[in-house]
Amino acid sequence: MSPTPADMLVTIASHGAALLFFAAFIAVLVFGGNRQGAALYLIVACVATAAWSGSLVVSASLGQLRSLSDLILETLRNAAWIAFLYRLLDESAKAHGTGIPRWLRLIVGAFLASIIAADALHSALPRLPTADYTMIGRLVTPIIALTLIENLARNDWQSTRWWGRFLFVGLGGIFAYDLFLYSEALLFRRVNFELYAVRGAVDLIAVPLMAISFARNPTLAIAVHVSRQFVFHTMTFAGAGVYLLMMAVAGYYLRDFGGTWGTFLQVTFLSAALALVFLTLSSGRFRSAVRNFVSTHFFSYKYDYRHEWLQFIRLISAQESLLPLHDRVIQALANIVDSPAGAMWVERGDVFVNTASWNAPLSREAHARDNRLAEWFETTRRIIDLSAQGSADAAAADRPPLPEWLLSLPRAWVIVPLIHRHRALGFLALAAPRASRRLDPEDHDLLTTAGRQAASYIAEEEAARALLDARQLELFNQRFAFVVHDIKNLVSQLSLILANVERHGENPEFQRDVIATVGHSVARMKSMLEQLGAARRKHPQSAVFDLAELIRRDWTAGPATDGRLHIAVPHAACLVRGEPDAVSQVLRHLVQNGLEAVGNDGRVEIRLTCSGAFATIIVADNGPGMTAEFVRDKLFRPFSTTKASGYGIGAYQARELIRRMGGKLEVTSAPGEGTQISVQLPLAESRTASALQVQEA
Repeated sequence: MSPTPADMLVTIASHGAALLFFAAFIAVLVFGGNRQGAALYLIVACVATAAWSGSLVVSASLGQLRSLSDLILETLRNAAWIAFLYRLLDESAKAHGTGIPRWLRLIVGAFLASIIAADALHSALPRLPTADYTMIGRLVTPIIALTLIENLARNDWQSTRWWGRFLFVGLGGIFAYDLFLYSEALLFRRVNFELYAVRGAVDLIAVPLMAISFARNPTLAIAVHVSRQFVFHTMTFAGAGVYLLMMAVAGYYLRDFGGTWGTFLQVTFLSAALALVFLTLSSGRFRSAVRNFVSTHFFSYKYDYRHEWLQFIRLISAQESLLPLHDRVIQALANIVDSPAGAMWVERGDVFVNTASWNAPLSREAHARDNRLAEWFETTRRIIDLSAQGSADAAAADRPPLPEWLLSLPRAWVIVPLIHRHRALGFLALAAPRASRRLDPEDHDLLTTAGRQAASYIAEEEAARALLDARQLELFNQRFAFVVHDIKNLVSQLSLILANVERHGENPEFQRDVIATVGHSVARMKSMLEQLGAARRKHPQSAVFDLAELIRRDWTAGPATDGRLHIAVPHAACLVRGEPDAVSQVLRHLVQNGLEAVGNDGRVEIRLTCSGAFATIIVADNGPGMTAEFVRDKLFRPFSTTKASGYGIGAYQARELIRRMGGKLEVTSAPGEGTQISVQLPLAESRTASALQVQEA
């Protein structure tokens, strides 16, 4: 297929306009910007593109496209743009202490030289079978350029987005169009001159975009770090592209030489090739082997420590993860060396317990703690490479003999100690990676350091668990102290009854009072036993009850007080929300303290009022009273008491119980004027009314 006059006219117009735009852009670059480093490469690339556009204009004017000069200048134009992108990466690599290998530069140069030679041979000897090879070269070139652009944009998008996106879009458009043009040409074995003629328009559109990038960053300094991910993805992408290109060429020749079965052979071959490449790229062993190859041969250090450490900390501290901490620790350490499985053993007393496993069976059997192994870990703080056991290196390392159960672990490869503050908390056993690799000193140092960091997280979790256990024990002890205090009050009540037996023992009313008091004491002791059993449970749920009825029940038919206790409770119901047993306990403590304070001739009163939002209980006595300093500093302080037989927790317990129910307890006292204690509890009716008002609003 030959170009038409219309194709010639479009070629002259589009490439002529592109020539003018690139000439203007070159003038701006030369006279108004930096002419060093990557900017110089940009100038060379623009000059090569302008020369190629001018050559096409001349060829179209003479009625011939794709002449030898056109093909060679197109190759030089592509080579110049690849060199420009390559320069950006090379400068960044040098800034970060690395560099692009010389052998890779030689391969790129040889590839471009082969394309130029193929162009020359095809033009000089058109009958030689070089046309298809030239077309393949034209197809590979934009693949390389697009790979560089994609990695430049993706690797540090945040720092290059403001200026770099215009450059990337402009160059990406040029080479994406070339990829489409030559893919179609290779498929149909002819160049579509209608598409070929408008290439100048694509180049023309790219010029303003590149001018914007240059205006925003005249030095073209790009802060891109050539990371291992970049090289890994580049090698994978380029390798897959070359493989698919080779398979396409092979399929093309199968179709040509297969005769009747040509199409069948081509489709079958290409389908199998695609399936093979996708299975290979998704293989964990293949990816691990490529990553190990890249780290070993492309960089001075095997690991990108910033990336590895951030990934390690992100995984090990992922509180939102559903996995327990020990499982996350195994995965974090296994990811460093591409291990597919692992297990953790933590010291529990004098045994090692398998607390977690990842892609491995969890052992329920506890193993005796090997003191020699633990001491070796604590002294050397080194990992154990099981693949080197029995070798000269293992013997020279003076390693302790490992337990049989540890050596018998399936696929065990390396043992990583968990050292925290000179103490071995346990260790991890990691399985051998998918791709065979040997551990070097860099692996040893990183795994040892990561193991120590993981041990700090495990020690923190163990400390938090111990603290939780201590708090539960503290709550139990506190509850027990409260019970002991209540028992003391019950003993005081029963002692008071015994003291009055000689005076009122024959009185039937006193006898009934004694029976009621003993029954009440027995019920109270049963309740205290239940409280001890419930020490680990949450606080009892609040309920609505009649406070007036509770006071009458506890004290009208309560223990004998020899006429010293006076009760003033309204006959109407006084519904409050709280814990009935806790309220009884508080009142019992307050009344008992009042009776002890007033002696045999004093007076204690219980008054109840229900108004506003609270029910108020007043427990007042005419005893000796207390100083303001004592009330403020010592009354509610646990284990602080002035009584010879007291425990100093009654007032503290009473206040905490009332606060827990949403109420408050206040004390008013003065020496020689007695004591008045006010207990306020929220009324159930007021709370319900408030809720209704909120709903109506």
